[in-house]
Amino acid sequence: MEAKTYARFSVPLSAVDCIIVSRLLSNGKKEIIGSVSQECSEDGCVEYVSHNRDSEDAFLKTTSWSDVENEFERYARRLEQIERAEEIEAIREQRNLKELKLAITH
Repeated sequence: MEAKTYARFSVPLSAVDCIIVSRLLSNGKKEIIGSVSQECSEDGCVEYVSHNRDSEDAFLKTTSWSDVENEFERYARRLEQIERAEEIEAIREQRNLKELKLAITH
């Protein structure tokens, strides 16, 4: 069984372009959750600088693309968990409101 991929990465047109990171929502739409820029360190290594959807530095600068992928996978899963919790809370509030209306009318 293949593991679900939460984060998707765009292919930059050049080395100076940002990589756009997105996730697929339950309704099939794509949501941008961050970006990755590439910098060249003094010793010539490529360093990846990740930003979340609020343009804040999301993770530590790294030379490992695998670290970037793993961090954004965790971030995308965390966003999905928060979204799911908010949906459940909204359903509970609606149910409580209906029960309160029933109690008032009876």
